[in-house]
Order: sequence, then structure tokens, then C-alpha cells
Amino acid sequence: TLKLQQHDTIIAFEVIEHLDNGLEIVKKLQQHCKRLLISVPYNEPVGFWGEHHKLHGLTEKDLPDFQYEFINQDGYIKPQIDKEDEFNLMLCRWDNA
Repeated sequence: TLKLQQHDTIIAFEVIEHLDNGLEIVKKLQQHCKRLLISVPYNEPVGFWGEHHKLHGLTEKDLPDFQYEFINQDGYIKPQIDKEDEFNLMLCRWDNA
């Protein structure tokens, strides 16, 4: 069980996809901060990065209240997904306005 205080910002980079209940954890974290920053592999196929990834195929639809940017396979941050890149990461920012 997560026992959290209130925080201005919580950061979880490259964590959520490793948890069976990662999307539930995101909702829990949102209750304990003003800003939540996370990153996840974008639309990752099952097994692509190995068995340690529990959540796959994550896209904007899974995190609907967030703002998004993407890191392409060359390490550049872009406002849109690079369809031709295999290794896009989704940067997600949620603000409790």
C-alpha cells in the first residue's frame, strides 16, 4: 500500500510499465500531488523490452488527463509521435489545476 503525504511534484520515470497495477498507481499518485510527471514506452508490443515490463501498448488513451511529449529513438523531444521510430517514449505531465 502506498502511504503518501501531499507533494508539489511526484516524478516516476520508467516505472509504471514495470507494475501490474501501474495505471492504478498513477491514479493514487494524482491524489497526492499538484503535478505528476511520468514516462512510459509508447505503444510497446508485448515482450519488446522483456518480461520485466508488465504493461504494454500504453498510449494517450491510457492517461487521458495528461499533456504529452515524446522522445524519439534519437533522443529528441517532440510534440508528436514519430511513427517511423520503434523506440518512442511518452512523457506525460498532469497538473491539478
